[in-house]
Amino acid sequence: MDNGTGINSKSMLAAADCINPIPGCVTGLLTARFPFQLPSIASGRSHVLVACFILATPPPRVRMRYIPKFQNSVSQSSMSSSSVKDYKASKRDASSASPLYLRPSLLEINKQKLENRAKVYEFLTGIGIAPSELDGLKLPVTVDVMKERVEFLHKLGLTIEDINNYPLVLGCSVKKNMIPVLDYIGKIGVRKSNVTDFLRRYPQVLHASVVIDLQPVVKYLQGLDIKPVDIPRVLETYPEVLAFKL
Repeated sequence: MDNGTGINSKSMLAAADCINPIPGCVTGLLTARFPFQLPSIASGRSHVLVACFILATPPPRVRMRYIPKFQNSVSQSSMSSSSVKDYKASKRDASSASPLYLRPSLLEINKQKLENRAKVYEFLTGIGIAPSELDGLKLPVTVDVMKERVEFLHKLGLTIEDINNYPLVLGCSVKKNMIPVLDYIGKIGVRKSNVTDFLRRYPQVLHASVVIDLQPVVKYLQGLDIKPVDIPRVLETYPEVLAFKL
């Protein structure tokens, strides 16, 4: 139906339906007659200007509901960015707290080793052991460890004179070298009463590896038709047999 403006009501409704309403917003169709008429280019007829407005301002309730959410999202993003900055700053502080100049240099480490070795030499000289043949030999870092080795050799019946006859025995670790070797020769039957004489005649055995050096020699002796009960007697008489390389 034509409403006298040149535009019928159906056209007005169709124009309103073409507008895609935004949720929470008010959509309105407004018609108004202006005090002046606009000429129509197509027909020369005067028309009333029809304006369609989308009132994009949401109602007060909707507006109040979305504002806190927006504020929360902004605050969370600012907090996350600030936490990242704090993490990077703490990481820089941690890295700068341990600069390279705080670590001991190679010269300082070598100097400390020389000082410790001098203390070990002083201890050995004080108990009557000449350390001149120990140059180049890896020795304990502290005097306490060297004292432990000397005392262990004393318990085995070896004297300062015996140690001076073969001072390289001081390079043997009690736990890694001496005890495993003594346990093995005891298991194969070497009598405890003969251990001291055994070590005086062949102190190099304390440097030996049970698996690599000693066990192959014992198996070789067993293959020579030597009875197992006789092998300990052979070793007590000829301890140098254990030096064979097979």
